[in-house]
Amino acid sequence: MRVDGLRLSDEEIAETLELARWLLREGLAAPVLRDEHGERGIGCRRRTSADLP
Repeated sequence: MRVDGLRLSDEEIAETLELARWLLREGLAAPVLRDEHGERGIGCRRRTSADLP
């Protein structure tokens, strides 16, 4: 960890990771999975670490 005050808090790290996940999900969603507003709809389920084998 950095001692100069530039480090991220655990909450900031979690928020950054969630934003990265959202960007990946949005970027990888095929057009067929999007509704009339361009948003991901049903069929593009969010996975969590609990889903991993």
